[in-house]
Amino acid sequence: MNISGKNILNISFFVFFLSVIVISCYPEPEFSDIPEIEFSEIGNMVIEKVDPITGFITIADSVNITITFKDGDGDLGLAGDEGYPEYGEFEVDNNGNIIEDSIPNKFNNNYFVDVFRKEEGVWVPFIFPDIANFNGRFPKLNKLGTETPLEGDLSYSFAVFYDIGEIKTGDILRFDVQMADRAKNLSNIITTDSIVVADKPL
Repeated sequence: MNISGKNILNISFFVFFLSVIVISCYPEPEFSDIPEIEFSEIGNMVIEKVDPITGFITIADSVNITITFKDGDGDLGLAGDEGYPEYGEFEVDNNGNIIEDSIPNKFNNNYFVDVFRKEEGVWVPFIFPDIANFNGRFPKLNKLGTETPLEGDLSYSFAVFYDIGEIKTGDILRFDVQMADRAKNLSNIITTDSIVVADKPL
């Protein structure tokens, strides 16, 4: 999924890439229907992003997080065009109308990322100045059309722009990650290892 964006303050509108590396299907349920995840690895490297319209080149740190997952009924993933009423951007009433002054619907996404930055030896939550975030969607993982336990690895990548916003070269970051299934069950939260922004230059 490619979505254009400008800087760290609206990073959620830049780019997400998700890939299922391994999925194992079992004939009978062996896992909880609430997804369970574990941290596997994290990596980052500096990349160039070229705006296809203006040709403007932006330097960013590409971060890739890999987790392992288990889910008892395999109801993981959302199609890109799935929206209201269950997975729309905002909450809706029983008639499918957007509720006035409603808050954004958390389950418009199914992969959630919180950012922490080390400041004077202490991990401090990185607070975005607006609704921007690193959250996103991964596609449906169960291709069988029936409930079945799933286990596998899921990699999720996003671009962190630096030196043009709040994130700077040399900042130390880590991330908390959580996923949701289609029934809106939330998994446990895992914490990644830390990375140093732009420590692997072009």
